[in-house]
Amino acid sequence: MGGNAGRTAWWLYFGLLTLHVATSPLLERLDPVGWAALVLSGAGLLGLWGYLRKRPIGRRPVWIAYLVALLLSIAYDTTLSFLILRSGWSVAWIVQIAIGLALNLPLLWASWRYAFCSPEIWRRTSS
Repeated sequence: MGGNAGRTAWWLYFGLLTLHVATSPLLERLDPVGWAALVLSGAGLLGLWGYLRKRPIGRRPVWIAYLVALLLSIAYDTTLSFLILRSGWSVAWIVQIAIGLALNLPLLWASWRYAFCSPEIWRRTSS
């Protein structure tokens, strides 16, 4: 995770993501896809907490499946946003893409590290 500054940055990100998950239903009307994305983010919070605390949560295959779902979700959202942009550039859409990627790419990285690069965490569940 990279020293105290890196750990602090991850915990700040955890707080930001928690705030996003907690306030999204209050700030915007969510459609079924929005709710699914929110549930995915909530699951990501759980995995991020496990990664930061170096604790296994569930089984490793669950987090591998989560990682695939998150990757597909990011690809879908980004592709959809770019298709909308093709019909006319808008600063609001560009900002939305940037915020979406800023919120999701660190989660993708942490999920990858949790599922594949943290054998010391998963040894606890297999012994």
